[in-house]
Amino acid sequence: MKDFSHITKFENILNTYGENLQELNKALNEIKELIPKYQSLIEYYYSEQRDKDLSADEKGEIPEKLNRGVLSEDAIYNTILDSQDTAIKMLEIAILMLKS
Repeated sequence: MKDFSHITKFENILNTYGENLQELNKALNEIKELIPKYQSLIEYYYSEQRDKDLSADEKGEIPEKLNRGVLSEDAIYNTILDSQDTAIKMLEIAILMLKS
């Protein structure tokens, strides 16, 4: 009897790769939709308004119950770095995909 286990192996690769491509495309579409909001976050990060908000927070003028991670020292900055790293990774993977 011939060994057809390679068919199962490649079927699994096909299914896993296809499922992951679908998930990636969904995530990319969601990120694409969020880019304008993300750009406004970056603008806020460098704005006078954020400086005023930081000052108000230091003076205790902002209610403690209000979530204010955007005023933390690193939250937005780390998100910017993560976004840049992810964009580079996507480019590197895209090149690998196109070359294969």
